[in-house]
Amino acid sequence: MIQALSHIQAEKAEAKTLSDRNMIFEVIRNSDGGFLDVNKRVKNELRSWYVTQLKTLTDLEPENHQLLGKTGAIIEHFGDLDEGLLYFKKTLDVQLKV
Repeated sequence: MIQALSHIQAEKAEAKTLSDRNMIFEVIRNSDGGFLDVNKRVKNELRSWYVTQLKTLTDLEPENHQLLGKTGAIIEHFGDLDEGLLYFKKTLDVQLKV
C-alpha cells in the first residue's frame, strides 16, 4: 500500500473515451504545475484518507499493538515523525501491559 501511495502517475490514468482522456490531459498540461502538481495533490489526498482509515481502526482496536505499530510506521514514512512517535508510544504501552 505504501508503494502504491508513493508512486502516483496521473499521466498513466485512463478515461472512458480517448477524447475524454485527451481533454483532461490538456487541462492538466495547461494548469499551473501540470502533472507534477496533480500527482502531488492526488497522492496527498490518498495518503490522508489512508491514514484516517488506519486511525479509525486503531480507535476500534486500541489494544492491537501490531496495528498501532504499523500505523505509526506508515505515518512516520509519510513524513509526520511526531505523530508516528505517538503511535509507537501507544504500541509500547500496550506491550508493557501484556
